[in-house]
Amino acid sequence: MAPADPAAGEGAEAKLKQLFTKLNALLKSGDGSLKRTLRLIDPILALAPGDPDVLKCKVVAYIRHEEFELALQLIRDTPASAGDLAFEQAYCYYRLGQLERALQAVQGVDGARRQARLQLEAQLHYKLGDYAAAIRIYGELFKEHKVESLELRTNVIAAYVCGGKAEQVPDVAKNMRIAAGDGSDVGFNMACALLQLGSFADAEQQLQLALRSGREELLEEDLEDDIIAEELAPLTAQLAFAQAHLGQADQAAAGLQELLSMEGLDSATAAVVANNRAAAAWAAAVGGAAPKKAAGDALRKLDPLVAPGSAGYLIPALEQRLLDSQKQEVLANRVLLMVAIQKQGAAEVALAALQKRFPSYHRLPLLQAALLAASGKVPAADAALQRMEGSGSAELREGAALMRAQLAASSGDAAGALAVLQQLPEDTLRHQPAVVATVVRLQEDAGNMEGAVQTLEAALEWWRHSMIDAPGSGAHPEHWLLQRLVQAKVAVDDVAGARQLYDEMAAAGGADSAAAQAEALASLATALGLRGETDVKGLQEGLPPLEPLEAATLARLENAPAASAPRKAAAKPLAAPAAAAIAAADSTQAAEVADEPKAKQKKGRKKRKPRYPAGFDPANSGPPPNPERWLPKWQRSEFKKQRKAMEKRIKAGKEVKGSQGKGVVDESLDVSNKARPDPAAARPAGAAAAKSAGRRKGRR
Repeated sequence: MAPADPAAGEGAEAKLKQLFTKLNALLKSGDGSLKRTLRLIDPILALAPGDPDVLKCKVVAYIRHEEFELALQLIRDTPASAGDLAFEQAYCYYRLGQLERALQAVQGVDGARRQARLQLEAQLHYKLGDYAAAIRIYGELFKEHKVESLELRTNVIAAYVCGGKAEQVPDVAKNMRIAAGDGSDVGFNMACALLQLGSFADAEQQLQLALRSGREELLEEDLEDDIIAEELAPLTAQLAFAQAHLGQADQAAAGLQELLSMEGLDSATAAVVANNRAAAAWAAAVGGAAPKKAAGDALRKLDPLVAPGSAGYLIPALEQRLLDSQKQEVLANRVLLMVAIQKQGAAEVALAALQKRFPSYHRLPLLQAALLAASGKVPAADAALQRMEGSGSAELREGAALMRAQLAASSGDAAGALAVLQQLPEDTLRHQPAVVATVVRLQEDAGNMEGAVQTLEAALEWWRHSMIDAPGSGAHPEHWLLQRLVQAKVAVDDVAGARQLYDEMAAAGGADSAAAQAEALASLATALGLRGETDVKGLQEGLPPLEPLEAATLARLENAPAASAPRKAAAKPLAAPAAAAIAAADSTQAAEVADEPKAKQKKGRKKRKPRYPAGFDPANSGPPPNPERWLPKWQRSEFKKQRKAMEKRIKAGKEVKGSQGKGVVDESLDVSNKARPDPAAARPAGAAAAKSAGRRKGRR
């Protein structure tokens, strides 16, 4: 065998050293493309096959450029002696959405990379819905490994919120030294905790602060406004969610519509926005003129999110990004919209798929009862809901009770709906403004005004002893309750009690009580005036002072034409409001529904006065118009006389006016009566010859 050439070996080492130097410089610069990086790595592997550092460098290059399949294939082809690539393999599985395989692979990461392993393992448990395990691992990272990065603080708050432990977030934030101003992501998760606790007003403020903070962070990176808006889209969507619960429906709808118009919106955020927009549009259309059409439009917004041919799964991009709780809500809303447009068959298929995938979903019994009711099986739906009230979580029991009341009210059983609502627990729903408004309305329709007064008094007493605001309204409902109680006491002829309550309202004051105070004052003044009491003049002291009017304003008002009130159709008497729909409204909306007047007796129509043309005097109208003015002149009776006179003139040979040839014609002017000359005789002798010669001369 021939000996090896030492010079060739030295040249290979020099070339290898040169390639390593270029690769090191390229990796440090961080601006190399995958093709450029592989152009240096592949020659190195050709000179030093199986080098663990170079192989790992190639795997990391694939991962950095999101070529996870190529990275996995390289890891499989790499021998075990080349080094430990278990963490890279687990990360590739994680990014490809294969969470179970990633969790299995991460267990093989050695102790030298334990901290990185724990961080990836915690994230995998979070994605798989095992929030307790994620919280435990995050605690281990914070206590034992002293990890205090912004990413860890963001993720631990998210784990507590998704795990249903939002009430522990303030203590966790204090122990881990987490502040809401640590960044837009931390602020977003803190706001999510407030939303879960029902503090929508505080969540709105937190989200607005996070939006300002996030915008400042992105402006420092010199990003354009449209890119900044896309980056902050999750915060904007969550802000719209909070505003919707605060009764700011127009602002919420505008925010969601603006997000839907963005072209580069993240797929997960776009799905959440589409779901919330569809739910808001459907909720606004309930009780409107075309709720079925609105439900169909909302369903068309959700259909593109579902995987074709599978009613229980979303499209792959959303399956990897959305949490299980978000997937459940999207699929459940789709079932409800199918029920609303009376597609019971499709709703049954979608509900079965949802139940098969998420058998422990808490809203499944309510969806099943809604489907039974839509199919006409109201007694079966009521029996199923009644069984739910005795078991399950508090949220499920309350939802079942509200749905029972809605079914009873829609079927005309007002007494049954009232009995169900009066059995609601006091500490949660019974004294909420929407429920109180519904109960009072049902009692008023039944003629039980004393019961309505007792309901309002109990609710007022409960709210005065509670130091919380009404959920979803951001305001204390005491003013509205006082106003309704004044009207109820006037109805039962307790004018003295109504006057005392009004004095309490006037003494409390406040900008938010002005409308309620005006309604109460009107009811009280009407009652006192009907009783003939002179004390009605004392109410004038509580009225705000009138600003003096200028002379020009007074003159303009006196000379202005009288304004006529628009004609309104008589209001139809309301059936008992649906409890579930009323419970979703705020206190002001509930009051408006409860106070809607009943139908008035239809009055006869008045004859409208005829409208005359400008300048026409009906008293001196002159001669009547010609009834034949619409006929052609030759068909009118007056023209027939003129035609007869014309015929007489024609017969007499007199000149007449009319079309050509109608009257007497001068025969001497008729050319046809004259003799025609002979053309051949009139033509000169040499004319034909000259003409013929001319033609021959022209031929070629």
